[in-house]
Amino acid sequence: MSELHYDIVIVGGGPAGLTLALALTRAMGGLKLALVDRRPFSVPKDQRASAIAAGVRRVFEQLGAWNDVAPASEPIRKMKITDSGLGDMSRPLFLSFDGEVKPGEPFAHM
Repeated sequence: MSELHYDIVIVGGGPAGLTLALALTRAMGGLKLALVDRRPFSVPKDQRASAIAAGVRRVFEQLGAWNDVAPASEPIRKMKITDSGLGDMSRPLFLSFDGEVKPGEPFAHM
């Protein structure tokens, strides 16, 4: 087996690891970078969604990645979090978000 040499190895292919990999390659082009994760990079689709906070969206904008993400996202201007089903008689509210970070800027996207 031949040896592989990298300038940087990032462990974790989740949102933070992928963002770091993009930021490093944009800032320091020509790096030999390895991204390793315990799961395969092609995972089956499921019904879960991810939210992107306003600060993360700004990072994506600076990296030039937001234009690729924006068409598949919707702004979140209000969110209510509860621990009950839709048909439950009582729906206690545990957490809620409402409003914008600043005028015209939603607090997140999904």
